[in-house]
Amino acid sequence: MSVVHESPRDVRQHPEPVGVRELKQNASKVIAAVQADHEARVITVNGRPVAGLVPLDVLERVVEAQSIQVVGVSASEFRRRMAENPLPPMSREAKDAWLADIRSVYGDDEFFDPWERQGK
Repeated sequence: MSVVHESPRDVRQHPEPVGVRELKQNASKVIAAVQADHEARVITVNGRPVAGLVPLDVLERVVEAQSIQVVGVSASEFRRRMAENPLPPMSREAKDAWLADIRSVYGDDEFFDPWERQGK
């Protein structure tokens, strides 16, 4: 399935690089600039790109576009279909059996039910 992407203005072809030292010293300013101009920045270490700082609205569109490719339907259509077919609630016995299986593999301290420890 092909996906139609937003206009090229949403993400620059070559986002502006920001050195990790500059990011450390001016994080608030760099984030404010990303937020203000809705453009990504590439974080560099010794001049090499290592990470990206992407405006949240752009990231959400990218994630939704990838979801469409993986699932084959739009995110809103996927949510609608999931709402039509909710998962049935687990019985207490099924929960206990699931936890017993997890504990047998990972041990008691590795994996726990947070509600169980709260006494719920």
